[in-house]
Amino acid sequence: MKKVFGFAISLVAIFSLTACGGKTVTCTKTEGEQTTSIKATFSGNNVTKATIESAQKFDSQYLDLAYTYMETAAKSMNYDGVKASATKGKDSVSLKMEIDASKISDDTYDQLGLTKDDFKSQSSEDFIKAMTEDGYTCK
Repeated sequence: MKKVFGFAISLVAIFSLTACGGKTVTCTKTEGEQTTSIKATFSGNNVTKATIESAQKFDSQYLDLAYTYMETAAKSMNYDGVKASATKGKDSVSLKMEIDASKISDDTYDQLGLTKDDFKSQSSEDFIKAMTEDGYTCK
């Protein structure tokens, strides 16, 4: 369960790296039983929207427990400009965060441990480079 919670926190950290370019970039990474996809939309030197989704496979005996945990984590991440949800599949649980930077309030930045500057001043090329160095495949 620590891995699941750690994943939710890492989604916020990954998002804080994004920013810039006038296009949409999708990066995907699979590690063991977990697949993470990040779709970031850039405008100028700012990220405007991002969708971060991670699916983790579980043994059937742990699936309901993992879903309950992820659902609770998702509910705790719903802030102004951030919508989080959990879904349960046949053998996996997914956590999805949809972020609209134009709707994030100052309180949301504080809740996420971020600042407005975390959403600026990085080209989409730099984002792709950073994500690729972290093992993601981007297109």
